[in-house]
Amino acid sequence: MYFLVIAICASVAVSLLLKLVRKTKIEIAQIVFWNYIAAALIAYFFLDYNNIDAKSIILKSNLYLFFALGLLLPSVFIFMGKAVQSSGVAKADTANRLSLILGIIASFVLFGQALNYITIGAIILAFIALLMLLNKPKVPLRLDFKSQEQHTAVWLFLVWLGYGVIDIIFKIMAVKNTIALLGGVFVLAAILMFIYLLLTRTKFNFSSLLVGLLLGCLNFTNIYTYIRAHQELHQETAFVFTTMNIGVIILSLVAGIIFFREKLTKINLLGIVISLFAIFALYYGSRLI
Repeated sequence: MYFLVIAICASVAVSLLLKLVRKTKIEIAQIVFWNYIAAALIAYFFLDYNNIDAKSIILKSNLYLFFALGLLLPSVFIFMGKAVQSSGVAKADTANRLSLILGIIASFVLFGQALNYITIGAIILAFIALLMLLNKPKVPLRLDFKSQEQHTAVWLFLVWLGYGVIDIIFKIMAVKNTIALLGGVFVLAAILMFIYLLLTRTKFNFSSLLVGLLLGCLNFTNIYTYIRAHQELHQETAFVFTTMNIGVIILSLVAGIIFFREKLTKINLLGIVISLFAIFALYYGSRLI
């Protein structure tokens, strides 16, 4: 369970760091590039590749995981940026969090988790809580695709699909025990991000390097512990998906109150209570029958 807690904390730390960076003149795309370089180096030393046949792991029917994740990690960053520009942070974040739907479906269709009436009720409660937690004052909760910005719906859909597929790939890596793929995945993501920076003619600066290294440490911690959480709780796939998403939102709300003087609405508070019931039911539901 502690892997899941660490993953939630690291994910929120990543979000807070990016939120602070957006208030500066530091180029976020550069930070993301250096983040992958740092994450690749950490993976190389932390995962002890001297004792791992990484090449055989990649080639042994896991090539699709390697390329899919290496392509998706930098791509969702671009999708999220476009979605924020065209429809705002609230809607882009909602699309991100609603990607939980894909993870829940995969839990039962791909990973064989047992489905019972308590689990179904818990999932319904979880999505009700999710919408309540995403509610913000003076921000419409529903997704309105009628925007003056072209391709708004496309960017939101790609954010939803991209994050959902990434979560599923992490679970597959946990099942196949191919966490050693991470080092190569980060290298591929860095290469693709570097090409993107060249195409956009971005000028590199030292500040981006420093922040990127910090982001890479947090990002590696987030991804590694999230995969380990799936391995530790291998029979509770829906619980891990749901707790990760809702846990990140709740901790982000708390961090917003502490660091940015943000306020919780009554709907947010009710969402927290309902989410705790949903998480409890997801974890203990199958044990109560």
